[in-house]
Amino acid sequence: SIRGMSVNDPDLAALRRAVEVMRSLPLSDPRNWNRFADIHGLLCPHSNWYFLPWHRAYIASFEMLCRELSGKPDFALPYWDWTADPRFPAAFVAGNRANPLYDVRPGVARGFELADDMVGPQVISRILNSPDFEAFGSTRPDGQNGIARQWQQRLGSRTELEFNPHDAVHQAIGGNMATVNLASRDPIFYMHHCNLDRLW
Repeated sequence: SIRGMSVNDPDLAALRRAVEVMRSLPLSDPRNWNRFADIHGLLCPHSNWYFLPWHRAYIASFEMLCRELSGKPDFALPYWDWTADPRFPAAFVAGNRANPLYDVRPGVARGFELADDMVGPQVISRILNSPDFEAFGSTRPDGQNGIARQWQQRLGSRTELEFNPHDAVHQAIGGNMATVNLASRDPIFYMHHCNLDRLW
């Protein structure tokens, strides 16, 4: 968890190095920051049961890139447990534009704290007590009869995990995070999704 990590924690330092390298790579390199982020913007499934497994693979790919580009082979992507600490992680704003983890986030002002009805213990407990995967992680599209890739882009229904902590945190932060096509250009995206994956 990011909670309790100092700004100079070895994994946060490695994350900063990796993001800085990705931002410096030419667009012709598939590891370029915007090019990697565009994978999410073009292909991510939402409102269906591929939401969680697709994002798990995406953040795992990011973690492997960070290991490679930071030179820290045991790098582990931290998660932002917004229930335990609803304040925005300081490491992502410290140093402003000189910090590779910085992004313009209109919703994050001094004193920013996510609301209890968005990420509080009662919300998370209710989600974790879902009776099955589709009640927990969003439902399959009507008529789905196979696992072909086409079903990843068809709509089922979003459940509370997706529409409340997931969507609500994206919107509360604002900026790139508030737009599906650009959300993964904000480094906090990966800590946010890491926590969703932890809950799964």
